[in-house]
Amino acid sequence: MKKRTGIGLGLIGLLFILACEEEFDPPVVVGEENFVIEGYVEAYHNDPAKFGLYAKPTYVVITRSISFYSTLGQEEYESLFVKDARVTVSNGTNTLSLQPICLAELEPSSREILVNSLGLNSADLSLLGFDFTDTDFCAYIDLTFQRNEIGKTYYLTIEIGDTIITAQTTIPRHFPIDADSISFELPTGDSTFFEKTDLRQMQIKVSDPDSITNFYRYFTQQNQNAMYRGNASFLVFAL
Repeated sequence: MKKRTGIGLGLIGLLFILACEEEFDPPVVVGEENFVIEGYVEAYHNDPAKFGLYAKPTYVVITRSISFYSTLGQEEYESLFVKDARVTVSNGTNTLSLQPICLAELEPSSREILVNSLGLNSADLSLLGFDFTDTDFCAYIDLTFQRNEIGKTYYLTIEIGDTIITAQTTIPRHFPIDADSISFELPTGDSTFFEKTDLRQMQIKVSDPDSITNFYRYFTQQNQNAMYRGNASFLVFAL
């Protein structure tokens, strides 16, 4: 009888402890606002059959960071773009001033040309519920279409009020993919399901130097449509 009483008291004590627990809501810490820079510089080439599409013009996108807990509607998204910066790119000899351009300033036909020339993917915005047809997007673009070269180093300078941001990059050598190494296989997983569909997984083998970290960006094309990068971002893979 005493043993049962001990167990009963233990259960009552446990229930009392659980009943005294209080919910804890951690404070929301808002970090300092920073500038987010995305810059793109590609080497010029005149052989699309060998190297793919012609190089995109050099361009830079400048936005402001937001809190992790912020809501992001179309109006908030459009307000993130910094439109009053001074942006220059130099190859050590010539310095170019990139011109600010926003989609909202252009006619529909010009908007489409700009979206395609920059390789922007409408699927990126569709994940947020937006579309390039009615959403503003701003970038600083080289309207002279300077012919950038493989092996050269390019220097970026951005002035936003009293803030100066600098960066540099070197365009690496191009390592072509052997067409014979490309194959289309059944995706891993439920093979029974995939065998009943047209879905296939593209596999590519690449041979390049193992002495440096190599980065890859992929694009896909369906029929005569434009070439698009992966959804959600400029997906970059390091090997």
